[in-house]
Amino acid sequence: MRKFIEFAFPAFLSVALFGITVFFFILPRMESTIMVNKRETVRELVRSIEYLLATYQSDVDSGVIDLAEAQSRALRRIRSFRYGVEMNNYFWVNDLSGRVHMHPTRPDLVGRDFDTLTDQQVKRLIAGIVRQVNLQKNGFIEYQWKERQDAVKSRPKMAYLSLFEPWGWVIGSGLYYDDARQDIDALTRDLTFVGLGVLAIVALLSGYLAWRGLLVMKGRQDAETALQQSEMRFRKLFMMAPMPMMIVNQYERIVEINDQFKNIIGYTLEELSMEGTWWELAYPDPDYRQSVMAAWQTADDNELKNNTLVEPVEYNLMCKDGRERTMLAGASAIENSILVSFLDITDHKQAEVEHQKIQEQLLQSQKLEAVGVLAGGVAHDFNNMLGAIIGYAELALSKIDADDPIRKNFSGILDAAQRSAVLTRQLLAFARKQAVAPVSFNLNASVDSLLKMLRRLIGENIKLVWLPANAPCPIKMDPGQLDQILANLCINAKDAIADVGTITIKTGSVTFDAKTSASYIDCAPGNYVQLTVSDNGCGIDQEVAAHIFEPFFTTKGLGRGTGLGLSTIYGIVKQNDGFIKLYSEPGIGTTFNIYIPYHSCGTMKKITRPEGDDLPQSQGETILIVEDDPTVHEMVVMILRQLGYTILSAATPSEAIKLAEENCTAIRLIITDVVMPEMNGKELAEHLQKTCPHVKHLFMSGYTANIIVHRGILAEGVNFIQKPFSLKDLAIKIRTILDPPIA
Repeated sequence: MRKFIEFAFPAFLSVALFGITVFFFILPRMESTIMVNKRETVRELVRSIEYLLATYQSDVDSGVIDLAEAQSRALRRIRSFRYGVEMNNYFWVNDLSGRVHMHPTRPDLVGRDFDTLTDQQVKRLIAGIVRQVNLQKNGFIEYQWKERQDAVKSRPKMAYLSLFEPWGWVIGSGLYYDDARQDIDALTRDLTFVGLGVLAIVALLSGYLAWRGLLVMKGRQDAETALQQSEMRFRKLFMMAPMPMMIVNQYERIVEINDQFKNIIGYTLEELSMEGTWWELAYPDPDYRQSVMAAWQTADDNELKNNTLVEPVEYNLMCKDGRERTMLAGASAIENSILVSFLDITDHKQAEVEHQKIQEQLLQSQKLEAVGVLAGGVAHDFNNMLGAIIGYAELALSKIDADDPIRKNFSGILDAAQRSAVLTRQLLAFARKQAVAPVSFNLNASVDSLLKMLRRLIGENIKLVWLPANAPCPIKMDPGQLDQILANLCINAKDAIADVGTITIKTGSVTFDAKTSASYIDCAPGNYVQLTVSDNGCGIDQEVAAHIFEPFFTTKGLGRGTGLGLSTIYGIVKQNDGFIKLYSEPGIGTTFNIYIPYHSCGTMKKITRPEGDDLPQSQGETILIVEDDPTVHEMVVMILRQLGYTILSAATPSEAIKLAEENCTAIRLIITDVVMPEMNGKELAEHLQKTCPHVKHLFMSGYTANIIVHRGILAEGVNFIQKPFSLKDLAIKIRTILDPPIA
C-alpha cells in the first residue's frame, strides 16, 4: 500500500493542481475575458454602423442622393440590425439635442424633443449620453433601462456610444449585464462539469496507471503501443493532408490515396490499383508519359533507395474530369513503400500568365507614351518646316510652265514633304495627340462616299465588296479619322493579296453586356457600331499579330512601309473610346473588327468631301496673319496674296494687337499660330475678340499642346487647320469660314 501511495502521489497531486488551476484561476480569468470581449464586440458593431453612415455620406458628397434620403435609408438599415445569441441586441440613434431618431424597442421616444420627455430616467440617460459624446465623442456608459415603456423594473445595462460628426448623430448599442452574466454562468457551469469529468477521468486513469505500473511495466508493450500510435498519427496526417498524396508499394502499385487526391485528381483507389493504370490515366500523351516515367525511375535509383527526399518537379497531370493541372510532385521513402505528394500550382501558373499579360500591356502603354512625348516634342517645329517646304514648292510650281525641266525637281520636293507630313500626322494619331473635330454622322453613308477613292487606291485586280447594315450606324468622330482608318486598312489588305482577291467592308451594330465585355480588353458594356474590313490575302501568324499595332513594326520590305499604318488606326480607335480586334489565319486571310460607341444623340451630319482642283479666290477681304516663324510667315503671306487677299502681317502677338486696333473695321479674318512667345494663339484671339468682336479667327499649328483642344478634341466653334497644309487646303478653309452656309 505504501508503494502504491508513493507511486500514485505525484499523479494525484497533479490532479489537485489541475482542479485548483481550473476553478481558482482559469474560470475567473475567462469571466473577465468574456466581458471584455462582449464590450469589444459592441464597440466594433457600433463602428460598423459608423462605416455604413460614412458610406451614405460619400454618396451624398458625390451627388448620388441627397442628405435626407441618405439619413432615411440609414435609419431603415440600422433599425433592422440585430445581434446576439437570441438576436435581441439592437442599435439606437439620437442627436446632440437629445432628440431620438430611432429606437427599435421604444418607439414612444422616437421623434420627440428632449424637453417633451416625461420619463425622468430616460431624460437623465439621454442627457448623460449627450454629455459623454461631447466630452469624448465615443466611450462606454452604464445605466438602468426599461426595455418597454410599460415595463415596471429597470435592468442594469452597459452601452457603447459614438458620435458621427457629419450628421451630429450619436450611435449607441449595448447589452444587459444579466444577459452577459447568464452567458458567463452557462460557461462556468459547462466548464465545471467538464472539469469535474476530466478530474474524475484523470484521477481514475492516474490510479489505473499507478496500479498497472506497480504490476507490470514491460518495454515490449510500450514499444508496441508507441508503434500503433505512430501509425495512427501517420494515417491521420496522411488522410487529412491538404494536398493530394498516394503510397506506392515495392511492386509499383498504388496501395493508398488520401481524400485530397480523390477531391482534386478525381480517381479512386480501385481505378488505380492495376499496375501501369496511373501512368496511362495521368499522362495520356505517350511521349510525355515516357519522359515522366524516366524521371521517376532515375529518382528511384538515386534518392529513394538512399532514403533521401526527391525534390519536387513540375508536371502536367490529367485529372479525371478531363482538366489538365500543373502539379509539383515530390516523394520520400517509407519502409518498403514510397510516399508521393502533389502540390497543385495551376492557379499560380495562370496568375503568372496574367501577370505577364499585364506587363506586356504596361510595356505597350509605355511605348505609346514615349511616342506621344516624341511626337509632341518634334511636331511643332517639324510641321513648321514641312509647311514652309510644301508652301514654297506649290508657289514655285504655280509659276513654272508644265514643260519646264525644273518642274520635276519641285514636284519631287513637294512629294517628299507631303509624305513626311503624313508620317508626322500618323505619329500624332497613334499618340492620340492630333486635334480632331468630332461630328455625328451615319457610318454607312460616309463609307459609301469613300468607295470611289478606295477603289482607286487598291487597283483594278482587287474586288471591293461593300455590305452596309440595313439600319443607320450613327457614330461621333472626326470624318478625317474614318478616312485614315479605311485607307490604311485597304492598303494593308491590298499588300496582303498577291495578285487578285477580294476586300470586304461591312458595317453593323452590336451590344456588349457586362459578361461579354469582360472577355475583351478595354471594352465597356454598351452599344457599338462595328466596322469590319476583311481580305482573302496571305494572313498573319500569331507571332506577328502580337506586335501588329506597335509603332514602326512592319513586315513589308525596305521602303514599302513606315510601320505606322495600323498603329495610327489603334490610336484613332482608342481616342474615340473604341477597341479593335484582329482575326487572321495564314493562307486564309485577315479580318479587322473595329468597334466605335453607338451615338444616338443629335442630328447626323452629311459628310461632303471637296472635289476638283479650282482654288477659291478672295472676295476682296483683308486678313491679319500672326506667325512667329519668319519662313512660315512669309510663305503664308505669299499664298494669300496670290489668292487675292489684302494682307496685314505681324510676327508677335503685341504687333498683332496694335495692327488690329488700327485696322479693326477692315479686317475680316485673323489667322494665327497657336504656340507663340508673349501669349499663345488662344489668348491672343480672346484679347482681340474684345477689340474687334466681328472678326473671325483661324488657328494654324503643327502641334496644339492642349491650348485649343481638350483630350485631342477641338473646342466647339474653333476653326483650325493643321500644319503643314497645302495651298488648296488653306484656300478652301478660308472660304469655309468667310462664306457661311446658306440656311
